[in-house]
Amino acid sequence: TGTNTTATSLTWSHTIGSGSNSILLVNVAMYDDKAAVQVNSVTYGGTALTRLGSVAGARTRAEMWYLKAPASGTANIVVTTTASVNFTAGATTFFNVDHTTPFGTPVTGNGEGNPSLTVASAPGELVVDVIAEKDIDGTGTVTVGVGQTSSWVQWNGSDATDATGASSSEAGAASVTMSWTTTGGGKGEWAAVAVSLKPVVNSPP
Repeated sequence: TGTNTTATSLTWSHTIGSGSNSILLVNVAMYDDKAAVQVNSVTYGGTALTRLGSVAGARTRAEMWYLKAPASGTANIVVTTTASVNFTAGATTFFNVDHTTPFGTPVTGNGEGNPSLTVASAPGELVVDVIAEKDIDGTGTVTVGVGQTSSWVQWNGSDATDATGASSSEAGAASVTMSWTTTGGGKGEWAAVAVSLKPVVNSPP
Protein backbone atom coordinates (compact mmCIF):
# COMPACT_ATOMS: atom_id res chain seq x y z
CA THR A 1 0.00 0.00 0.00
CA GLY A 2 0.94 3.68 -0.19
CA THR A 3 -0.43 7.14 0.66
CA ASN A 4 0.20 10.68 -0.53
CA THR A 5 -1.01 14.15 0.34
CA THR A 6 -1.85 16.89 -2.17
CA ALA A 7 0.01 15.07 -4.95
CA THR A 8 -0.52 13.80 -8.49
CA SER A 9 1.44 10.55 -8.16
CA LEU A 10 2.07 7.74 -5.72
CA THR A 11 4.78 5.06 -6.00
CA TRP A 12 5.43 1.94 -3.93
CA SER A 13 7.10 -1.43 -4.38
CA HIS A 14 5.04 -4.58 -4.91
CA THR A 15 6.26 -8.19 -5.06
CA ILE A 16 4.49 -10.84 -7.13
CA GLY A 17 5.25 -14.50 -6.51
CA SER A 18 5.32 -17.28 -9.07
CA GLY A 19 2.03 -18.86 -10.04
CA SER A 20 -0.26 -19.43 -12.99
CA ASN A 21 -3.14 -17.31 -14.29
CA SER A 22 -2.33 -14.28 -12.15
CA ILE A 23 -4.25 -11.02 -11.90
CA LEU A 24 -2.93 -7.86 -10.26
CA LEU A 25 -5.56 -5.56 -8.76
CA VAL A 26 -4.68 -2.00 -7.74
CA ASN A 27 -7.34 -0.21 -5.71
CA VAL A 28 -7.34 3.55 -5.15
CA ALA A 29 -9.27 5.67 -2.60
CA MET A 30 -9.37 9.46 -2.92
CA TYR A 31 -10.80 12.46 -1.09
CA ASP A 32 -11.61 15.49 -3.23
CA ASP A 33 -13.90 18.36 -2.23
CA LYS A 34 -15.69 18.21 -5.59
CA ALA A 35 -15.01 14.54 -6.45
CA ALA A 36 -13.62 15.73 -9.77
CA VAL A 37 -10.12 14.25 -9.61
CA GLN A 38 -9.69 10.82 -11.22
CA VAL A 39 -6.91 8.30 -11.63
CA ASN A 40 -5.08 9.07 -14.85
CA SER A 41 -2.94 5.92 -15.09
CA VAL A 42 -1.61 2.95 -13.13
CA THR A 43 1.54 1.01 -14.08
CA TYR A 44 3.41 -1.97 -12.67
CA GLY A 45 7.06 -2.09 -13.70
CA GLY A 46 6.17 0.29 -16.53
CA THR A 47 3.30 -1.88 -17.84
CA ALA A 48 -0.07 -0.13 -17.97
CA LEU A 49 -3.07 -1.45 -16.06
CA THR A 50 -6.70 -1.17 -17.23
CA ARG A 51 -9.49 0.51 -15.26
CA LEU A 52 -12.11 -2.05 -14.21
CA GLY A 53 -14.53 0.17 -12.28
CA SER A 54 -14.81 3.56 -10.61
CA VAL A 55 -17.36 5.62 -8.72
CA ALA A 56 -17.49 9.04 -7.08
CA GLY A 57 -19.42 10.04 -3.99
CA ALA A 58 -19.98 13.58 -2.78
CA ARG A 59 -16.30 14.00 -1.89
CA THR A 60 -14.81 10.53 -2.22
CA ARG A 61 -13.82 8.36 -5.15
CA ALA A 62 -12.92 4.66 -5.44
CA GLU A 63 -11.24 3.05 -8.46
CA MET A 64 -10.18 -0.52 -9.31
CA TRP A 65 -7.51 -1.30 -11.95
CA TYR A 66 -6.15 -4.65 -13.18
CA LEU A 67 -3.33 -6.33 -15.11
CA LYS A 68 -3.45 -9.91 -16.38
CA ALA A 69 -0.30 -12.04 -16.09
CA PRO A 70 1.96 -9.47 -14.40
CA ALA A 71 5.65 -10.37 -14.34
CA SER A 72 6.82 -12.19 -11.22
CA GLY A 73 9.32 -10.36 -9.03
CA THR A 74 9.45 -6.94 -7.44
CA ALA A 75 8.63 -3.72 -9.29
CA ASN A 76 7.16 -0.30 -8.63
CA ILE A 77 3.48 0.46 -8.89
CA VAL A 78 2.90 4.06 -9.98
CA VAL A 79 -0.52 5.71 -9.69
CA THR A 80 -1.00 9.13 -11.31
CA THR A 81 -4.05 11.39 -10.96
CA THR A 82 -5.55 14.15 -13.08
CA ALA A 83 -4.84 16.77 -10.38
CA SER A 84 -3.38 17.05 -6.88
CA VAL A 85 -5.40 15.07 -4.36
CA ASN A 86 -5.17 13.22 -1.03
CA PHE A 87 -5.30 9.50 -1.71
CA THR A 88 -4.33 5.99 -0.65
CA ALA A 89 -3.86 2.86 -2.73
CA GLY A 90 -3.07 -0.82 -2.37
CA ALA A 91 -2.19 -3.77 -4.59
CA THR A 92 -3.12 -7.45 -4.32
CA THR A 93 -2.20 -10.32 -6.64
CA PHE A 94 -4.52 -13.29 -7.20
CA PHE A 95 -3.73 -16.58 -8.94
CA ASN A 96 -5.75 -19.22 -10.84
CA VAL A 97 -8.02 -16.55 -12.35
CA ASP A 98 -9.64 -17.27 -15.71
CA HIS A 99 -7.89 -14.96 -18.17
CA THR A 100 -10.61 -15.36 -20.82
CA THR A 101 -13.40 -14.15 -18.52
CA PRO A 102 -11.68 -12.97 -15.35
CA PHE A 103 -14.49 -10.86 -13.89
CA GLY A 104 -18.18 -10.72 -13.31
CA THR A 105 -19.99 -7.38 -13.62
CA PRO A 106 -18.44 -4.72 -11.37
CA VAL A 107 -20.82 -3.18 -8.82
CA THR A 108 -20.41 0.41 -7.62
CA GLY A 109 -22.10 2.53 -4.98
CA ASN A 110 -21.78 5.56 -2.72
CA GLY A 111 -23.53 7.07 0.27
CA GLU A 112 -23.07 8.02 3.91
CA GLY A 113 -22.48 5.84 6.95
CA ASN A 114 -21.37 2.22 6.60
CA PRO A 115 -20.34 1.09 3.09
CA SER A 116 -22.21 -1.91 1.66
CA LEU A 117 -22.46 -3.47 -1.81
CA THR A 118 -24.22 -6.66 -2.97
CA VAL A 119 -22.47 -8.57 -5.77
CA ALA A 120 -23.72 -11.42 -7.96
CA SER A 121 -21.17 -14.24 -7.78
CA ALA A 122 -21.01 -18.05 -7.59
CA PRO A 123 -19.41 -20.79 -5.50
CA GLY A 124 -15.73 -21.11 -6.39
CA GLU A 125 -15.41 -17.43 -7.24
CA LEU A 126 -13.91 -14.70 -5.05
CA VAL A 127 -15.42 -11.24 -4.52
CA VAL A 128 -13.00 -8.32 -4.05
CA ASP A 129 -13.88 -4.75 -3.05
CA VAL A 130 -12.35 -1.33 -2.42
CA ILE A 131 -13.86 1.49 -0.35
CA ALA A 132 -12.99 5.17 -0.07
CA GLU A 133 -14.06 6.95 3.11
CA LYS A 134 -13.81 10.59 4.14
CA ASP A 135 -11.71 10.83 7.28
CA ILE A 136 -12.37 13.62 9.79
CA ASP A 137 -10.02 13.29 12.72
CA GLY A 138 -8.03 10.09 12.30
CA THR A 139 -9.59 8.48 15.39
CA GLY A 140 -12.21 6.42 13.60
CA THR A 141 -12.04 2.69 12.97
CA VAL A 142 -12.77 0.66 9.84
CA THR A 143 -13.87 -2.95 10.44
CA VAL A 144 -14.36 -5.52 7.70
CA GLY A 145 -17.71 -7.29 7.42
CA VAL A 146 -18.48 -10.82 8.60
CA GLY A 147 -17.05 -13.46 6.25
CA GLN A 148 -14.67 -11.01 4.56
CA THR A 149 -10.88 -11.08 4.74
CA SER A 150 -9.23 -7.68 4.96
CA SER A 151 -6.43 -7.18 2.41
CA TRP A 152 -5.40 -3.71 3.57
CA VAL A 153 -6.63 -0.60 5.38
CA GLN A 154 -4.77 2.71 4.92
CA TRP A 155 -5.26 6.26 6.20
CA ASN A 156 -3.93 9.21 4.25
CA GLY A 157 -3.76 11.34 7.42
CA SER A 158 -5.84 12.79 10.23
CA ASP A 159 -7.19 16.01 8.71
CA ALA A 160 -10.72 16.69 7.55
CA THR A 161 -9.60 16.53 3.92
CA ASP A 162 -7.82 13.18 4.16
CA ALA A 163 -8.98 9.82 2.82
CA THR A 164 -9.32 6.32 4.21
CA GLY A 165 -9.04 3.37 1.83
CA ALA A 166 -9.57 -0.36 2.38
CA SER A 167 -9.92 -3.57 0.41
CA SER A 168 -11.16 -7.08 1.24
CA SER A 169 -12.24 -10.37 -0.29
CA GLU A 170 -14.93 -12.97 0.39
CA ALA A 171 -15.71 -16.42 -0.99
CA GLY A 172 -18.24 -16.41 -3.81
CA ALA A 173 -21.90 -17.38 -3.53
CA ALA A 174 -25.03 -16.59 -5.53
CA SER A 175 -25.16 -13.21 -3.77
CA VAL A 176 -22.37 -11.72 -1.67
CA THR A 177 -22.65 -8.59 0.48
CA MET A 178 -19.41 -6.66 0.96
CA SER A 179 -19.73 -4.37 3.97
CA TRP A 180 -17.62 -2.34 6.39
CA THR A 181 -18.40 -0.78 9.76
CA THR A 182 -16.90 2.65 10.43
CA THR A 183 -16.83 4.57 13.69
CA GLY A 184 -15.63 7.92 14.95
CA GLY A 185 -14.34 10.52 12.54
CA GLY A 186 -14.08 8.04 9.68
CA LYS A 187 -17.85 7.53 9.52
CA GLY A 188 -18.93 9.77 6.65
CA GLU A 189 -19.22 9.80 2.90
CA TRP A 190 -18.11 6.68 1.05
CA ALA A 191 -17.65 5.28 -2.45
CA ALA A 192 -17.02 1.61 -3.26
CA VAL A 193 -16.35 -0.82 -6.11
CA ALA A 194 -16.69 -4.62 -5.92
CA VAL A 195 -16.31 -7.43 -8.46
CA SER A 196 -16.27 -11.22 -8.54
CA LEU A 197 -13.11 -12.98 -9.80
CA LYS A 198 -13.76 -16.13 -11.83
CA PRO A 199 -11.50 -19.18 -11.40
CA VAL A 200 -9.79 -21.23 -14.08
CA VAL A 201 -11.99 -24.19 -14.99
CA ASN A 202 -9.99 -27.31 -15.88
CA SER A 203 -11.43 -29.16 -18.88
CA PRO A 204 -11.55 -32.95 -18.64
CA PRO A 205 -8.94 -34.74 -20.78
